[in-house]
Amino acid sequence: MDQQYSRSAVVGVVQAAATQLHGRPAWPLLQEESNLNTGELTVLVVDDEPNIVEVVSAYLKRELINVITAADGESALQKISEHNPDLIVLDVMLPKLDGLEVCRRVRAAGNTPII
Repeated sequence: MDQQYSRSAVVGVVQAAATQLHGRPAWPLLQEESNLNTGELTVLVVDDEPNIVEVVSAYLKRELINVITAADGESALQKISEHNPDLIVLDVMLPKLDGLEVCRRVRAAGNTPII
């Protein structure tokens, strides 16, 4: 199967968000565009289920995206302030501080894309 059609849904959604954020695809969809660099993107994956974090992170790392993770809302806010991610993949049901409150606080501070 052609590589451009074998990407996972997770990577496709991140690609769309990165395109909206930067105005161009974050990594090549066509072989001729191989000069674009995904190493510039940082995605924060927030989920309290280790298996979900592992799978989503693996898909993103395979595309050479920098991935940071958090397992609860409080640590997510700390990682956001430390790393200023380009995109946040955020679960709603989280310990300590739920995803909706994390989203509200991120929105109050800026417009980082959140999935």
